[in-house]
Amino acid sequence: MRPRTRRQGAVACLAVATLVAAGVLPAGLAPARAGWPDAPSLVESLVAAAHAASATDADRAALLAAEAYRLEPSARTQAALLSVLDAASLLSREVVLDDEVAAMASAVDTGAVLVATAGGDVVRWDLSGAPEPVGSVGGWVTELTASGAGTTVAALGADGSVHLLRDGASETTFTSALDVAVSPAGRWLAAIIEDDDGRRLVVQDLHAGADAAVLEHELDDTYDSVDLDDEFVVLSALDSRLGDQGGWERRSLPGLEVTRRGSVLPDSTYDADLAASAMVSPHGHWAASVHPTLTTVESTSDGERFTRPGTGAPLTLDVRTVVLSPAGTRYLVVRDQRNYLFDLTSETGNYWELQGAVAADAAAFADEDRVVTAQGRVLTLWDTNLPVPRTEIRETEVAALDRQAVAPGGRFLVAAGDEPGSDAVNLAVTYDLDDTPDAGAEVPAPIPARIGAAVERHGAEDTWLPVVTKDGTTLVVEAADGTVREARATASVSELSDAADELTGPEFEEIYTPPVRYETGLRDVLGARITSGGRLVLAAADGSVRVLDPRTGRVREEARLSGGPWTSAEVSPDGRHVAFGTGATVAVVDPATGRSEVQLLKFGDNGTTKAEPVLGFGKDELVVARSGGVAVLEADGSAVRAAADVPVPFGMRSIAVLPGTGIAVLAGDSSLAFLVSVTTGERIGELSTQVGRPSLTAEAGWLLAVGSDAGNRRVVRRDTSASGLLATACAVAGRDLSVEEWSWTVAAPPPSDLSCDRAW
Repeated sequence: MRPRTRRQGAVACLAVATLVAAGVLPAGLAPARAGWPDAPSLVESLVAAAHAASATDADRAALLAAEAYRLEPSARTQAALLSVLDAASLLSREVVLDDEVAAMASAVDTGAVLVATAGGDVVRWDLSGAPEPVGSVGGWVTELTASGAGTTVAALGADGSVHLLRDGASETTFTSALDVAVSPAGRWLAAIIEDDDGRRLVVQDLHAGADAAVLEHELDDTYDSVDLDDEFVVLSALDSRLGDQGGWERRSLPGLEVTRRGSVLPDSTYDADLAASAMVSPHGHWAASVHPTLTTVESTSDGERFTRPGTGAPLTLDVRTVVLSPAGTRYLVVRDQRNYLFDLTSETGNYWELQGAVAADAAAFADEDRVVTAQGRVLTLWDTNLPVPRTEIRETEVAALDRQAVAPGGRFLVAAGDEPGSDAVNLAVTYDLDDTPDAGAEVPAPIPARIGAAVERHGAEDTWLPVVTKDGTTLVVEAADGTVREARATASVSELSDAADELTGPEFEEIYTPPVRYETGLRDVLGARITSGGRLVLAAADGSVRVLDPRTGRVREEARLSGGPWTSAEVSPDGRHVAFGTGATVAVVDPATGRSEVQLLKFGDNGTTKAEPVLGFGKDELVVARSGGVAVLEADGSAVRAAADVPVPFGMRSIAVLPGTGIAVLAGDSSLAFLVSVTTGERIGELSTQVGRPSLTAEAGWLLAVGSDAGNRRVVRRDTSASGLLATACAVAGRDLSVEEWSWTVAAPPPSDLSCDRAW
């Protein structure tokens, strides 16, 4: 991990001011002042300070949250650790400028960024200390470009004038410019000029003195963008909607002869109406186009070209900026509401969601791993090298993942959904999530599909439910008729996709339908689970419960719950309890004895709406969420422990109770999940699952989220254990909490040992 230095004193003072303004700390607080009559508790102060610092100082937030957990290992402090580390997943630090940001540029050789403010001031930020002034151009800047060292800077003014900043001086070089670029060594300055004489490229040798001739070349209206290397110039039409263009050409320096032409339009099937801006990397070595289904990257040096999965959604409505990294390994899409950093080294389209980079006004890469966004006066650094609690992220070729199951012990996960481009083909992929060199690999290959019309059940297409045994054997349960099939790996996903295009009807089904293991006789199966004891438990809409030997289908136990029809069902991890829900009614049955308990839950909307309950078992509790609130029941349904009128995620769809933490994770249609106390039912935090419409499972200290987001199908595994979270906090911080920081935060003597990795 790369060492990182922090702004100790300034940040600490800023955090105190923030806490005072927020009412967390009393005004006039002196360091280490003892005895606040009305002060919050020590733990509450640390938790509040950690949340306040998470927006600006990832290391300090992680350290404070870790100290809070050490003092009080509880649901609220562990939730604080989860939330703070989630916020710090990429965010490294922020600085606030004196004026709003107008434009940004990369100084790629030094890992710094150049920033032009609305007033025309240009500053250089090396990502650690305070930004340093470079000069001023005295007006609004629309484009900014810099040499690799950031010592030569060119700014394009709103009036088309080009201002050159170097050696502390500013001079105007060109007028009527559309775009401007500086070469890495600072030798060449290029601009595209459009005036009464037409559009042309002009290039000036800055090392040759003021009397040197300016190189010129006439242009048509095709090219409106310019980028410079020390030996060539790249012209492109990539700063606006691609339309039928998307072209670029490379010319030599100083001769300006064309050496290569290309286009980043993928192929004839490309839908230009869905394209966002394409882009060229700083200094012109790579060109790329971004599309919902495909990203295309091309080298301007040798024409090397590769494609990656696209962004998954039209980007024309709310895109603010699209930026390509210097070496073409990352690109950033900044949108009005959600923003993504895509990894072009990943063939499956891995990406990071930038939490908090909403409506950024500008962005620039400092290097391949770090990008800076600007919003108003605030610069935010995002670092992909920061350790995060998400230890496994694996992509799949399944399009719409809405079902998952985890084997007892948490080693194997099966994710199920629709095959891309097909409404009839369903797939399941089993993963080995063990900590081995090939962790996350498909086991042993993608599961074959079953073809046939999807069954409409309770407003959702759900042909079958997947389960996986402790040894990795995957079964699929027909939701409609309860048939259990053995999902054998007889074809890869790509082979299956090819076959789906070529074969139809019975021919396809004969080859790829998983074989039947046994019939259960159940109809409309709502829930299926392999228990910790290795049994297969099925729950049907009519209240039928059957406990089976998953190998043979032999019935070990069965029960029948009266009432219904039920609309949701959940099986406890040990299989001792099966919960059913409909409307405001929840019932729990014991399959071994047939004993049942029924509760009519009245919270939030008082049971007046038709919102169906979502159920999730912990070790000793059942969590129920529906429109307007959350209730926590005894696992057998005999009593309601707590009920709270609290908001739940929109489109509530999944609950996972983290074992041993007292925390339930509630997820809906978006990637943002709520953390809820299983003691009170109250919301105590939030985190991003990093997938859209997530299906959640908690097992063996892990939270697993399966879903699709931004066109990428994802399986995300997150370490939620106390030891894992504390280790991650120390890794994020990269240092220890100081006595001064402790004293500025809480009015109590600090521990004798403030080392982050100390035993606890």
